[in-house]
Amino acid sequence: YSEAGSDGSSVFIGENPPRECATVFFNSTSNTNNLVMQLFELQSQKSKLLKLDVIDFGDVFVPTLKQRPQKRIFFAGKVFINSINLPCYVNLFTIIMD
Repeated sequence: YSEAGSDGSSVFIGENPPRECATVFFNSTSNTNNLVMQLFELQSQKSKLLKLDVIDFGDVFVPTLKQRPQKRIFFAGKVFINSINLPCYVNLFTIIMD
């Protein structure tokens, strides 16, 4: 459920926050599979592809998941220069490899 913060913002409290999600399955797999990814943003008005920056957050252990409790987390996003001329990373989406 959501609660309103003292500043009027909305804070989600619970196990499953509302979010857009997609699941991808690879049907023919083995323990020796290697997966390589490059993520791009399409700027259709300029007919241009921009490569997204990816941060490898590492492995996360979820003890409540008995079958496959270890997950690998990646953040995909962009780096912008903020108003004081410092680079600032903005996460666009998260990839959870199971």
